[in-house]
Amino acid sequence: MSCNAYRVHRKGCSDDCTIRPCLQWIKSPKYQANATLFLTNFICFYFALGTATIFRSLLYEACGRVANPVSGSVGLLWSGNWAVCQAAVEAVFGRSSIMQVPSSCSETEEGKGLELISFFF
Repeated sequence: MSCNAYRVHRKGCSDDCTIRPCLQWIKSPKYQANATLFLTNFICFYFALGTATIFRSLLYEACGRVANPVSGSVGLLWSGNWAVCQAAVEAVFGRSSIMQVPSSCSETEEGKGLELISFFF
C-alpha cells in the first residue's frame, strides 16, 4: 500500500519507501497529504529561484545548523552572531571542523559549551 506522500501524487511506493517514516509523526492521512503537497510546492518554488541560490542557501543553513543545532543560521543572524555562520562556511571550504556554539550564544567564557564538529573523515 502506498504511503500518503505517493498517493497524493498518484504514484506507488515500495515496502522500503524512505518517505513513509518521515510522515509517521503526522497522525492524520489528510494532514500527511497536505504536508506533502506543501513541501512539493515549496521545492518547486525553491528550484525556480535557481540552483546557485539554492546551493548557497542550503550551505549556509547546514553550516548554521551544525554550529547552532537549535537555532541554526537564522538564530545566529538574529542574535548578532552571523560571523559564526560565516566561519562555519569557511571551515567547510577548508575541510576543517565547525565550532558548535550554545543555542543562546551567550556562554562564551573560556569555551564553555563549545564543541568541535567535523563531518570530514
